[in-house]
Amino acid sequence: MIFNFKKDEYEMLVKYGDFEDLEYPYKLFPETRQIEINNKDVSMFQCIISNISVVYGMDENQNNMTDFGYKALDIYDKVYFQIHNE
Repeated sequence: MIFNFKKDEYEMLVKYGDFEDLEYPYKLFPETRQIEINNKDVSMFQCIISNISVVYGMDENQNNMTDFGYKALDIYDKVYFQIHNE
């Protein structure tokens, strides 16, 4: 499955996403800001995005989500809707 992202979304995913958690090969296309994920790894890709919001998107006390965290959740929603609309 190929996912399309805006420049800032793509950069966030590439910089903070732990793609080593994926079991199957994936492809990054920086020039088109696309990420290709094996269909068997789609749910793990969602977990990677969710982890970005929790690990990097909380304030220093871990009590409140920051704008960065909400942005990661927006990306998660975008991926979720693409999966369920295909």
